[in-house]
Amino acid sequence: MVHKAHQWGPIRYFRNDKNVGIKNFELCVERAAGEFVWLVGDDDMIIQNKISKICEILKSNSDLDYFYVNHSLEPIEKRDYLIRERESSYNPELSKCHCRDLSQRRLTLWDDLLSLDCRYPETTFTSIVCHIFRRSIWLENRHLLNIDLSQGMASFDNIFPHIRILAERMVGRPAYYIGDPCVLMGQGSQDWHGSWRTIMLLHLPTAIDLYERLGVSQEKIRHLRQSFLVDTAGSFLWLLLSTDVPGREYFSARKFLWSNRRHLIFLLAGILKTTQAKAYGLMRHIMRNYKVRY
Repeated sequence: MVHKAHQWGPIRYFRNDKNVGIKNFELCVERAAGEFVWLVGDDDMIIQNKISKICEILKSNSDLDYFYVNHSLEPIEKRDYLIRERESSYNPELSKCHCRDLSQRRLTLWDDLLSLDCRYPETTFTSIVCHIFRRSIWLENRHLLNIDLSQGMASFDNIFPHIRILAERMVGRPAYYIGDPCVLMGQGSQDWHGSWRTIMLLHLPTAIDLYERLGVSQEKIRHLRQSFLVDTAGSFLWLLLSTDVPGREYFSARKFLWSNRRHLIFLLAGILKTTQAKAYGLMRHIMRNYKVRY
């Protein structure tokens, strides 16, 4: 693979002696030689011909420090098929895209990315591959991180170091939004895939608190908290009723309810939405099996 990559252009290849976990993000930024950094995981696929488009956008907006890239989601098996059989050519359906806004434009505030028309707005910044940023941003702010691998998923900085650094630098500053879903994320192969619900319940409130502390408008903060509680209500019930969920030992239902006590009406709304959907699905299954027409 490395030999083939050298045929496309100048490639610098590094291999760690051991798995360093999330610290690999830091190593990648340190080893990078360019002005901008785009961290792409082995479960991601850059769609055919999109790199040249992104490079043109960066050249035309070189005064900006940050660019957000929309993405789509598919099972890892389909991503592998597209790479193997379609040479990474892919035109995602709108329903597969994280953001339904497919435009591209400069934004007065980085914070405005939190108000985009997205499936789950509270998760907008969770995927590292969505961020293209000036390398100096990370290097100048990495002292803010407190990565401790012994804490596992209990530590916010172990999971989302990029949110910490980018929010600290970019809140209140201009940014660029690339609505064209240039990246396909493959779901299901990550070692943390089974823990995703736990991770969201543990750390999305911390991210929202961070945005609020840094000055994101109260209107946006209220929207994020409401969306978070409605969207994760099913995960909250699942964690309450399950004992063998990876990372369950880090989650305290009592602490979660207390920290969100002012917004519990939205958690209740999410629970009702979840239970209604489950009940409807069960009813359809029963009626289909017994050939009852409705």
